[in-house]
Amino acid sequence: MSRYILAAAALSAACLLSACGSATVESEGSGEATSVPPLERSSAAASSTATSTSAKPSAAASEPAAEDQGAREVSEIPTSAVPVDDAEKSYLHALGDAGLNTEGVEDQIIGAGYSACQPEDNVTIPAVAGQLIEQERTSMSYEELSALITDQARTAFC
Repeated sequence: MSRYILAAAALSAACLLSACGSATVESEGSGEATSVPPLERSSAAASSTATSTSAKPSAAASEPAAEDQGAREVSEIPTSAVPVDDAEKSYLHALGDAGLNTEGVEDQIIGAGYSACQPEDNVTIPAVAGQLIEQERTSMSYEELSALITDQARTAFC
């Protein structure tokens, strides 16, 4: 009986392995890299592009066409200077006066502050407070910082 079980297991394994087949891609070359020739546009495509460009205002025609560029090294992270209104400035100033370093994370703190006006959002301010503590931007406890952000945001935005 055990011979039959062993034979059936061997036959099942053989069928399973043969069903997998070969998953490798084989090339006829000797592993050399192949190159793909650049895409060339036909004259019909060029004339339709010229027709559609001439229908646009002259300001659009003066802009250079976008081209793919290779990777370039970035020397510094670009800043996203978002305009801050008076309510947001006073909110950030109040948090700074209480001992929170807001430099560089103003957008995140302002975004979290606006969530204080939405009663169904009880996740954003605690999450941001936890991140600010982990980033060592304050010496306050989690509860103190969460309450401070919530109170100042409600005063400024709600």
